Amino acid sequence: MHRWLTWDPPVALAWIGDAALKIGLLPAIRAPDLAKAGVLTRNRKAYDRNSNLALLCDRWNLYEHRIHFDAEIPRSARTINHAKGTLVESVFGILFLREGLKGVASATELLKPSPPRRR
Repeated sequence: MHRWLTWDPPVALAWIGDAALKIGLLPAIRAPDLAKAGVLTRNRKAYDRNSNLALLCDRWNLYEHRIHFDAEIPRSARTINHAKGTLVESVFGILFLREGLKGVASATELLKPSPPRRR
């Protein structure tokens, strides 16, 4: 059976948080020209990509204090960032359940990506 078909509260919170984050980000990422869906997609990805979520996870020290039941095995940076992103999405899931989309939208400021560096 697929993991997502079983009741796993942390995974469920991450799914809720992921969906709430995508909706809650809309006020922060809207562009003057809404006809350009690619602009919205690019803006959203800057906020909700795992590498950006991992930065917030690190600020909150979530990864170091997670409860895990798997053996500690070496992981790639990509795998670790995915786990960190899932942890942050779980927090946003809790925030959505407690505060609704307004709470999620106000918290998206925490995910505002740094401007790209100029070369």
